[in-house]
Amino acid sequence: MDIISNLLKTGSTRVTNPLPYAMMRPQTQSATINYSERDSGDMHELGTIYYVIDTVEKLAAENNLKEVASITLEVGEVSGIIPEYLSDFWLYARKKTELFQETELKIEPIHAVTYCQACGQTYPTIPQGKICPHCGSGNTFLVTGNEYNIKEIEAC
Repeated sequence: MDIISNLLKTGSTRVTNPLPYAMMRPQTQSATINYSERDSGDMHELGTIYYVIDTVEKLAAENNLKEVASITLEVGEVSGIIPEYLSDFWLYARKKTELFQETELKIEPIHAVTYCQACGQTYPTIPQGKICPHCGSGNTFLVTGNEYNIKEIEAC
């Protein structure tokens, strides 16, 4: 909790990209954030958690929800977001609002995948990096793994 207290005192967290959200499906919500232009060195997890809370609170109010059982986030392998920090900050932040006192945060990984423009193949980014293992080209770009999504909101 010392990390959280220090972050709150210094106000050093922020989310650089707004969280758009799609039309509400029955008791399920999806949203995506891409972190292509993030500043390095900033801790975004606490700001991310508060943005998720704000978004879900708005959706809960719009849909007259009184309780949320769980929220499932998908987190990209190379998004720069540390899932363990999200979990720790969630335990702290959920106590600040009535709606989320017992809400479980579930985190699922989004695997990083890179596309090679030279040979048209895709491959896992983490073990291979920028150089294509199929043809050796560096003419590649990241397809997935740099985003996070609110995959599901389970309402009671």
